[in-house]
Amino acid sequence: MGPTGAAAFITLTATHQGALEIRVNRMLEFMRGLIRRQAWKRPKVGLRFRVGLVWWFEIKLGMDGKGHPHLHVMVFASNQADLDECVQLLWDHWHQCFPDACILPDAIICMSPDPGEWGPRLHYTVKGTEVDPEWPAEVFEVAVMTLTSGKHHGAGIGLMKNPRVRTTLKAANNGNGTVDAGNPKRATK
Repeated sequence: MGPTGAAAFITLTATHQGALEIRVNRMLEFMRGLIRRQAWKRPKVGLRFRVGLVWWFEIKLGMDGKGHPHLHVMVFASNQADLDECVQLLWDHWHQCFPDACILPDAIICMSPDPGEWGPRLHYTVKGTEVDPEWPAEVFEVAVMTLTSGKHHGAGIGLMKNPRVRTTLKAANNGNGTVDAGNPKRATK
């Protein structure tokens, strides 16, 4: 992030209307939808080239006992303007996906580039879900099925994407624009 960097910890929640399984799937689809947005993917100038995100899905019982799925997102940027643009994109996309969502007072916590400030929040972001067998059957079953589905429940994207993937693809480039990661049937242009 450098000395002018900034970070933000964001919690994205929605109302508890509708079936828990549908709410969970909509939340997981939210991140896939985000990376398809023009502001994120524009070649060379999109946010994916300027910020890093770490996101993680979590589900808790919730005060109403109907299940409380939510996302924790950490945004890292080298300057406040890029951070603000990314946070705005997140909120705009979230409200398109969940128009009835409200912004809680502590939903966004902005931080400096000091790891002592954002480190504990990053740890909290990726802690995952503790499933309790005492939860009502519907919430317990949806939580277990979701967490064992094989779908991504968290990731680093943008500048926080796993660097091994970029390095492997770069090394596999054979000089003619084709990337061959060792499987000729999967070679791509």
